Amino acid sequence: MTVGQLFFSSRGRIGRTQWWIGIVAVFVLYVSGQLVGTMVHHWDSFAAGQFMRAALKVPVLYLAYCVVAKRCHDCDERPIWALAVVALGGLEVAWSVAEAVRQFDKAFIINTHLALLAARSALVSVLVVLLGYRRGTVGDNRYGPDPVAHRAPPQSDGQVSSGDSNAAR
Repeated sequence: MTVGQLFFSSRGRIGRTQWWIGIVAVFVLYVSGQLVGTMVHHWDSFAAGQFMRAALKVPVLYLAYCVVAKRCHDCDERPIWALAVVALGGLEVAWSVAEAVRQFDKAFIINTHLALLAARSALVSVLVVLLGYRRGTVGDNRYGPDPVAHRAPPQSDGQVSSGDSNAAR
């Protein structure tokens, strides 16, 4: 599977290794976007930083959706967890925009941030357990062929490879 297929298509299936690679890449992009938003906040204004955070979260949400949806497919499930990621991310984007255009009470801001953090932490925990450690469906399923079954097994026929011909003598 190419990088484009991994991040820009929700069709097909991916194994755990590809899922972990994809999720780590999405996380790095997410954190980078948050850092850019923080820098804009310090250089320009709070509102500009919040708008930048919101704008950078949207493409990252799409990438996350594609990676999570394909892993759900590997477990022969509908991509409900991918939709949960988008829904929670959409709430975070809406909160960033609302925070930028309106002044809220400091306690309300802190409580909202804590609630979003708790929801994000719970969702990530569920995703790690359900998608990160569980073996996908063995063999083909309605979403495509088994991504793990197509790997060539290591050769163990007892023959020495041509590069080790001196070692066999």
